[in-house]
Amino acid sequence: MLTPDTARNKARQLLGTVASGVDPFAQSLASEGFGAEVDRYLERKRSSLKSKSFEEARSYLTKSAAPLHRPKLAEIDRRQIALVLAEIERNSGPSLRNRARAALSAFFAWAITEGLIDVNPVTGTATANEVGSRERVLTHDELRALWRSLSDATFSNIVRLLLLTGCRRNEIGKLSWPEIDLANRQINLPAQG
Repeated sequence: MLTPDTARNKARQLLGTVASGVDPFAQSLASEGFGAEVDRYLERKRSSLKSKSFEEARSYLTKSAAPLHRPKLAEIDRRQIALVLAEIERNSGPSLRNRARAALSAFFAWAITEGLIDVNPVTGTATANEVGSRERVLTHDELRALWRSLSDATFSNIVRLLLLTGCRRNEIGKLSWPEIDLANRQINLPAQG
């Protein structure tokens, strides 16, 4: 419980801090721990993210970034972030490293807007090269086996369309009637922007 004497003493301490040129509110915010602020960040983001995206962000920020939970926000630097990202890549691969990096960057960008820190320590860290996962293509035998395994169901027709056109899953999945030219028997996809 705060007594009048305790309040006066606290006020004198804050006055002394201000007199020395230090903003006591900025000081207390920057001294918040990463773990405590992650909880607040996630509560704010819960309503704006889809459930899967929210759970992934929560996992990256609470589990993958566990080594960052002890230091104060203002103490976390690019080197610490780089070490955490390297560990994630070593244990889980380059794509998870990049997703964790994006989640950390979003968190620190939010912390800047909240006035908790001035600089995003994720800035300047490298993204991992994920090219290896996209280089493999199906062999002729695999294509033949896939084609033969398809039924007459709608989903099978979608897979056939993907195989015949070479389009991406979302290009076919989000295809709309104005993009289909039945007279010329073609699909006209909009330019990527």
